[in-house]
Amino acid sequence: MTDNQHFKCVPRAKLVTNVDELRTEIAHLDSGDASQRLAVAPLAVSEMAKRLVQEAETIANAFAQEADAFYSGPMISEGIRNLCVNYCDAAVLSKRRAKWLGNIGADQQDGPKVLFHNLAGNLFVSGWESIFHGLLLGCSNVVRCSRMDQVFPVALQQEWLATERAWPSGVVPLLWDHTKTEITAEVIRSTDASIFFGSDDALRAISKFVPADKPHRMHGSRASFEVLDLSSVVSSDLAEIADAVAYDFSVYDQQGCLSPRTLFLRKHTLEEAFIELLYISMRRMALRLPRGMLSLEEKAVLCRHRDTTILAQISGDPNARVVSLPDEDFLLTLNGINGDSLAPAGRCVDVRFYDRNEQVIKSLASYQGKISTIGFSGDDHLSAALADMGIERFCRPGQMQKPELGWLHDKLRPFEGLF
Repeated sequence: MTDNQHFKCVPRAKLVTNVDELRTEIAHLDSGDASQRLAVAPLAVSEMAKRLVQEAETIANAFAQEADAFYSGPMISEGIRNLCVNYCDAAVLSKRRAKWLGNIGADQQDGPKVLFHNLAGNLFVSGWESIFHGLLLGCSNVVRCSRMDQVFPVALQQEWLATERAWPSGVVPLLWDHTKTEITAEVIRSTDASIFFGSDDALRAISKFVPADKPHRMHGSRASFEVLDLSSVVSSDLAEIADAVAYDFSVYDQQGCLSPRTLFLRKHTLEEAFIELLYISMRRMALRLPRGMLSLEEKAVLCRHRDTTILAQISGDPNARVVSLPDEDFLLTLNGINGDSLAPAGRCVDVRFYDRNEQVIKSLASYQGKISTIGFSGDDHLSAALADMGIERFCRPGQMQKPELGWLHDKLRPFEGLF
């Protein structure tokens, strides 16, 4: 394992308290030869990605000691590898960049030189992916960190600066309070394009500062779900499917829009065997990828969901049952398909049994337009009906948090909205 000296101590993002300080930080970001940056960008990004993959465990161990790194070390390492393996081949990145630009009819020479990324802070992987794409465009990337996460953007900056072909302004992490709207307005005005992550309420508030002619893209609140039909499954494959579903519900502790919040399971003679295997898989996953710290509020929400399920069972609901034990670092519950389909995050697997495809469609109807991904193993009629609801990303179980390079994020292609 490589000993990465610049990760011995992970500093926080630089605090900016007023507009003048911001202007000082971003005054010279677009200086330099833009064409040269574009030429070396795939090589520089791939070099950084390969080093991140190689040093994932070392980096993760350093990050896990930080007070605001609320993921366990193994989870951080998993996230680094999941993202960075897609960016290790410079030739592939160069071809993909040309393809992505062609898809939106853009000329890379006319693209943004300085990008602003407003991060949500709940999942570092999505922020890094956004910055990777900015680097592939040869941009300087101004990053507003969330108070939830001041370490991962800075760590990426350090890794970038250790890259031979890097330009110094590639990653510039800053921090300012969300009430300092004058700073937000100034950075939007001063940069060429913006990418915003956050809750729908946060994005509505920030949209007031985005001029109508300023290129930008917004990624708000989304939910994902998993649908599983065991009708065509042989019993010998159940354990593998259980492992895949357990991974989907465990990785990143259900943070981010790609994490499933509910498992819709079609009633079948194999359902009890599957639930037992899923419980075993969740226990193994709790050891392999330990859950990070939960807030008091998150713990309370999980307890409330557990108690609601127990109450439903006592009240005579034949589907309702709590499978996991109170002291385990995950919650596995069984319920009928009625009620709200959005179970809590924090490593909660809520299984909703269904008999007919129409029940799943009805249950998800209230989330139409807000669904990111469906982990799917079922019949073609149901997948077609879900696609008719506007859902575009379907994947097999175990791949929900491993999107392919260039995936459509909220129906947007890479670079779309930035030109």
